Amino acid sequence: MDILNSDARGVIRLGEFPVSSATGLIAFELKTNHLDVTGRFVLNLPVAGIPEKRNTAILQIVINNKDGFIRCLLLLLGSELVLGLDSGNGPGFVKWLSRLTDGEDIPLLEELTRTYSRHPERLSEISWLVRDLSQGDRNAVIPEEFLGLWTVFESAIGERDA
Repeated sequence: MDILNSDARGVIRLGEFPVSSATGLIAFELKTNHLDVTGRFVLNLPVAGIPEKRNTAILQIVINNKDGFIRCLLLLLGSELVLGLDSGNGPGFVKWLSRLTDGEDIPLLEELTRTYSRHPERLSEISWLVRDLSQGDRNAVIPEEFLGLWTVFESAIGERDA
């Protein structure tokens, strides 16, 4: 975009973009009359008026299917299946990915229960994830079976905090 192509008030129209693209990171390229003399840099400029649903939109782009949700969930749980700490052949993450692609069940109940007893603070991150992904139009990334299981843990978290 050429900065010289602004309107009478000096406003430059960048176009229309999805909510997830709103950012203060702006890349600049300065050109001169000399072919060998240019400059490129990025600034993280302050931004006002970022839509409230921006984070949810970004999250839905990153976690765009059920496998992605389960992968993120296990990472938040700090699962031994993902971190490579399980006893078995090969790194845990590779074994987990092969389980996921083979259609084998991931032991979410066990992982959630272990986290509830050892690191309950991690469950608040999962609560945030479920809440954010449920806000959008594409909440189909959260398996129904997980939502049923998660309500039990939400109740337990509420009782523990009471």
